[in-house]
Amino acid sequence: MHSFALKNGKYLSEYPVSGSSTFKVRPPINWLMIFDRSGSTHYDLPKLVEDLKILCRKIPSGDTLSLGWFSSEGGQYDFFLKGWRVGSEDFQGLDHLLDQMKSSLSLTCFSEILDEAKTVVETLKVMSGSTSFVLSFFTDGYPIVSNYSREIEKIHTAIKNLSGKISAIQLVGYGPYYNKALLADMAKRFGGVLVHANDVRKYRIALEEFSETQSGFSSTPVQLEDLKHAKFVFALSGKDVISLEPDSKGVVQVPGGSNSLYVVSDNPPSQKGKFCQVDELLPALYGASYLASTQMDVDSALEFLNATRDIAPMKLLMNANLNSEYGAAEELIREAITSPTKRYTEGKAQGDFVPDRNAFCFLDALDTLTSDPEARFHLSKEWRASYKPIGTKITPSPDAPKFDAEEDVFVPLYDDGDGGNLVWNESRLNLSIRCTIPGHILLRPGHETYGLASCFPTRVIRNYTLVRDGIPNVKVLLVSMSQASFDLLSRHGLLPPDTPWASGRAYELDLMKVPVMNRAMVDEVKSAVPICQNTLRIQELKAHLKVWRDAYETEFPKEERKLEGFSVLSQDAAKFLSEHYITARGFEPPTTSAPGTDFYEATSFKIAMKGFSNLPKVEEVKIRLREGKKLTPVMEFMVKALSGIEAEISPISGDSSLPSVRETIMRLKISELKSELAFLRRKTNRAKMSILLGKRWPEEFSSRDECEIAVDGYSFTFKREKVKVDY
Repeated sequence: MHSFALKNGKYLSEYPVSGSSTFKVRPPINWLMIFDRSGSTHYDLPKLVEDLKILCRKIPSGDTLSLGWFSSEGGQYDFFLKGWRVGSEDFQGLDHLLDQMKSSLSLTCFSEILDEAKTVVETLKVMSGSTSFVLSFFTDGYPIVSNYSREIEKIHTAIKNLSGKISAIQLVGYGPYYNKALLADMAKRFGGVLVHANDVRKYRIALEEFSETQSGFSSTPVQLEDLKHAKFVFALSGKDVISLEPDSKGVVQVPGGSNSLYVVSDNPPSQKGKFCQVDELLPALYGASYLASTQMDVDSALEFLNATRDIAPMKLLMNANLNSEYGAAEELIREAITSPTKRYTEGKAQGDFVPDRNAFCFLDALDTLTSDPEARFHLSKEWRASYKPIGTKITPSPDAPKFDAEEDVFVPLYDDGDGGNLVWNESRLNLSIRCTIPGHILLRPGHETYGLASCFPTRVIRNYTLVRDGIPNVKVLLVSMSQASFDLLSRHGLLPPDTPWASGRAYELDLMKVPVMNRAMVDEVKSAVPICQNTLRIQELKAHLKVWRDAYETEFPKEERKLEGFSVLSQDAAKFLSEHYITARGFEPPTTSAPGTDFYEATSFKIAMKGFSNLPKVEEVKIRLREGKKLTPVMEFMVKALSGIEAEISPISGDSSLPSVRETIMRLKISELKSELAFLRRKTNRAKMSILLGKRWPEEFSSRDECEIAVDGYSFTFKREKVKVDY
């Protein structure tokens, strides 16, 4: 028995396991593969099915294969293939069966298919004559059922009923939205492996690797006194970290093929053994870190990694907030268990290593671009084709003509205070880029009557979602930028190394190279007071900006912007175009949205100020002021702005020779207000990220329900709630 003492008072101990290989020859294995067909899988399900075809062909001859899928509660599941013996038939029939599984269905329920798995196992045990079963369970979501608590109880019961019947279990969490905590708990109860997969290809690789390590050996029961105080109990099988949970008698079942049991405890080991150096238990330290990370215990994971002195995974884990970010760190840690070449890829720390809590992140990259007047998003034809829309499918009216868009569109990213073309959702962490796309419509016969060309130029406005509920929806952006922005983003790895800068050139910005936010941002959220003060100042700036703009546009009116040529069209010509759904704003055909087949629960967050809703018209405020009527809080801000105009503009307003001076003063003031507003909005979005993704809540509040607080004489309400989002 070997032990290693960590600096935090924990102990990692290795206990040898004898008798773990009870078969001299590998017995036939019964493979059970279960996959998710809920509505959220509609985009990836066809690729998943094709990969399953490849995987099935790699199962050794003589093994049996059972395939099952699941969707909504109430019987929407099926083991459509049971006990198919590999090698006894060709694969054409199997391919045909799988091809019928490429369409997604509805919601998500785990328990029913897991309960059915027990029946399949018991039947195959008799039919195949083999007691070796391997289960793979794939999902991209979490249960959406009528009673969630009851569903969790049913999952626990199903796992208990399968206990001792399955030799090895792999749970695969796919994409950004699955419930990591639930799958980690299921893996622990199963005595199985939890693996993250960013895409379908990663799932296939993970399952291939898992299948290669399966020996079919039976498990070995182990009972230790130290298990009573254990924080983590696990075994290693190749790169797989198998989480184990002692039963009521303090016994764990160590999977066949694993020669050691590892225990992490706050107490010194009770058995006599030697304390060893870190190198002797290096794979186990990586394994313990992997297990802690999958169970969302980042502090423990970092402690184990700090013992290894491996810098690269510590940097990734420190600023991880999303499933994909944890997955990237876990993938590197998992590789390091068996591969020395995957260790110390960024060097070995000489002492305790503290990763940068203020690492450059996605929001820093956005701030860089929105502060750069030269930054432009290149909406190429190829990028549009690869974009993955969110929500349900939107279809234009059948009678609408086809819009042919220009192949390359350039969208400014600079935010001068009006919000620019990057638009944050008011309550959810959704960020979209608003793109005005020029193109043309082929008009129906009769256009000659109105002097219109058959190929009529127009435009559409499209929103492309870059971030959905705090999770990047795109991996790459095509962006041109100033050299200063280019140099900064290059230093932080978002651009290919050794690439020269050129003005106007579009570069692929790899958004996956940095975390969506860093740990320092999360830790900033302590008190509600600065958040409220920031919100108050934003409301004040919006009120002042409205007043100054009104004054400027009254004195220096501008013509309404319309599509080129629309101002000279006859009424009949405009009516003809409107029948094609073309107006002065562009091409706007009516659309219908497909009904949702699945949904997930997103978290929304709002900060409301009492007395501050919509900004009233400036003229309404002036009338109330003249009539001596009571003013709302937001009107008082606008009155203050009116007084500011009087003070700054009135002294020169009587001199008709100075209109350019007045215009310059107004423009500068508007620009100043917009600049501060843009800065404070960026701060607000960072605070929202920290509250929603970082799971922080101001220390003044004892609960996470609707909370109120008074700051600087104003009343603020913090409201956080779950909202249903359809697929």
